[in-house]
Amino acid sequence: MEKLNTSYGQAAEPEIQQFINDNQALFKNKLMQSFLKTQEHRELLKRAILTNTTNAKRQLDNAFKDHHAEIRLISQLSNTVRREAIRYDQKRKQDCKRQQSILDQPITHDLNSDITNVEIWEDPRIKPLDETIVERDNKLENKVENPALYQAICSLTTKQKHIIEAAYVFEMTDTQIAAKDNVSQQAVTKTRNNVLAKLRRKLLEDKTML
Repeated sequence: MEKLNTSYGQAAEPEIQQFINDNQALFKNKLMQSFLKTQEHRELLKRAILTNTTNAKRQLDNAFKDHHAEIRLISQLSNTVRREAIRYDQKRKQDCKRQQSILDQPITHDLNSDITNVEIWEDPRIKPLDETIVERDNKLENKVENPALYQAICSLTTKQKHIIEAAYVFEMTDTQIAAKDNVSQQAVTKTRNNVLAKLRRKLLEDKTML
């Protein structure tokens, strides 16, 4: 809260301080704290407090609703990926046990044949099945069950999907993604925020998640 006061300057400090003192529980809320990390949001709050106009309050309210929707979307994406990752890991372990016995079996019922599945899988011309499965299941759209979210993710461009997958499947930060892709962190953050806004618009049409 002290940082919030400082960012507004000395002229507005009495009004801002009084508002904070009257609403201490509100400013201790984590959602409000995350909302006020953005300079634009702090300016909207400042305007609403100082002018006390309907328009200023409406702009602040709309910005907070958008922020809340984005936080819920991020939480939904993260929780979905986490659940699916756990389920996928359990399935992989079960599949590995079954595959272990299959690999050493002859590929035909010919008792004279000594060619096994494992020899075929080791053929450099054939892509390993487990790699194919990993590539497929590492795609974000294959980790969601909600039809609206699935359709929304499928509507993304390759670049947009890459950044969202890096952020929510591989849990990379914007800085890590930027370093890997040799672009600026600001560019990654901007793209990610634009994607979240696009997903939010798609999901609002469905009304099942936000």
